[in-house]
Amino acid sequence: MIKSAVLTGNPNCGKTTIFNTLTGSSQYVGNWPGVTVERKTGKLKRKNMDIDIVDLPGIYSINPYSLEERVAEEYIRTGESDVIINVIDATSIERSLFLTLQLIETGKPVISVLNMMDVIEKEGTVIDVGGLEKELGVRIIPVSAKRNKGMEDLIGGLESVKELDNSAKFEKYLKKVNDMKESDEFTDDNISSYRYKYIKDLVGNHIVPGSNRSKASRKIDNVLTHKYFGIPIFLLIMWTIYNLSINTVGAYSQGAGERFLSFISIKLEGFLVSAEANEYIIALVIEGILSGVGSVLLFLPQIVVLFFFIALLEDSGYMSRVSFILDRVFRRIGLTGKSFIPMFVGSGCSVPGIMAARMLDSDRERKMTIVLTPFISCGAKMPIYIMFAVAFFPENTHWIIMGMYGIGVLAVMLSGLFLKRFVFKGYNEIFILELPDYRAPVIKNVMRQVWSRSKSFVTKAGTIIFAGSVVIWFLQSFTPTMELTGNPGGSFLGIIGTFMAPLFKPLGFSDWKTSVAFLTGFVAKEMVVATLAVLSGASEHGGFALLEAIRMSFTPLSAFSFMVFIALAAPCIGAIAAAKRELNSWKWTGFAIMYQTSVAYIMAFLVYNIGNVFWG
Repeated sequence: MIKSAVLTGNPNCGKTTIFNTLTGSSQYVGNWPGVTVERKTGKLKRKNMDIDIVDLPGIYSINPYSLEERVAEEYIRTGESDVIINVIDATSIERSLFLTLQLIETGKPVISVLNMMDVIEKEGTVIDVGGLEKELGVRIIPVSAKRNKGMEDLIGGLESVKELDNSAKFEKYLKKVNDMKESDEFTDDNISSYRYKYIKDLVGNHIVPGSNRSKASRKIDNVLTHKYFGIPIFLLIMWTIYNLSINTVGAYSQGAGERFLSFISIKLEGFLVSAEANEYIIALVIEGILSGVGSVLLFLPQIVVLFFFIALLEDSGYMSRVSFILDRVFRRIGLTGKSFIPMFVGSGCSVPGIMAARMLDSDRERKMTIVLTPFISCGAKMPIYIMFAVAFFPENTHWIIMGMYGIGVLAVMLSGLFLKRFVFKGYNEIFILELPDYRAPVIKNVMRQVWSRSKSFVTKAGTIIFAGSVVIWFLQSFTPTMELTGNPGGSFLGIIGTFMAPLFKPLGFSDWKTSVAFLTGFVAKEMVVATLAVLSGASEHGGFALLEAIRMSFTPLSAFSFMVFIALAAPCIGAIAAAKRELNSWKWTGFAIMYQTSVAYIMAFLVYNIGNVFWG
């Protein structure tokens, strides 16, 4: 009986869905020893089974080009897994079989999973599974992972693993490939060409394409990836998402959330008073913890809805199209459409976005992408945007928030032109992208993504924001001589903020509280909202006290300038640490921090001072 298995396959083949189905809630995520590539591990537990399953990064071959492919190749060749589970995309079987042949060539036991059979049936394609099994000598199990069909057959196959005999034809193929590998006369290109020739013959003998294959996807792509209309359509889709998330949901949730927070504040304060709690404890809980954590969680409904729509786009196959339509634009700034993927991931959180840059083959493009990705606003900045947009631009909140993302894109474009010319010189890589067919999103997968991202947001509020709110309350309540003060301006934070304030005066915001909020934002961007909430004592007055407090500290122009600065300045300490790991250089990390913050300062300066000329 097998004790361990490794799961591998091409990107977008449904491998993650299969892994989640097999392992359920028993999975955990870490890094491979010595490198920063993500490693997913889980357990398949049944009555007589206890199998460790390792989910490798999605790869097209085990010829190591990118870091992820090198990690996968090394583990496949040297790992101690009893069996390789190879996931094949039945809708792109010719592409998938290249990796399958390489895996069989290693001599290790292989079980192939032919996924997306439901799509194949709709297309009318016929696959001779038995014939493929007999020729290749490996077990092939047809499944539809998103519909949970065939998964029990896969589990049964793992329970009773047995190797099949190769056909004489395949034995001849293996001998030829091995001879080519051992000969100095043949290159990797020669071997790859021979593999593709064999695959073409294999597909021709065992697969009859359906008459409906990909027709719908091609028709949709004629519109969504149109040379001129593709980008405007993408912008319209994103505008609609922001409008629904921020305006529609916000209209119902914001007031209710404020009333709920005020209700909790009153009840909690009453309970603490009746329990004869110390006045310092009451102030800490109400003015510190509740103000900080509560003010961030107020924006959770809008963010959850935003996560939901983004997950729908990802699961449908549309986001890979965006990489394609943006390739022409990205090439002008020294990148390829492939760089869009880390930047899109970074719109959720900069840390995985920066880590996703390792998928890029070129060291030049990888470094450039890591420097530019934080310009794309992460989810942690969303509460800041919502708070300021609601306070100063209530009729146009979705336009303002979408504008902040647009400013981030503008910073990427202008910076790309500058960096390509003066810092990261070189030529663009070739960008090859196979577009998967459009698929109806699997609600289970979508909700899992929404839950994971929302859980991360709430967890951060319950840990980092909680701890940060306590520290901020303490520092704004006591003087350097450790005396309790009712004048925050004379506290630890007041002194620090007053010292920093002149730096931001040219940008339109010189209040010491704003300076401190920017500083705490390096811990976590959500801390900007929490800091302003604690320093303004929002929970004491209930209702929309925080919005009223920031209206007293900003004008609409200075508020917009502050949003621009927050949008573009260096990211949180977690993202900076991720950049250091990926760049493996303090020099390049320091350059990234200084460059990002400099761009933020310049852009905010221009916004405020040019705005003053026209509207001052």
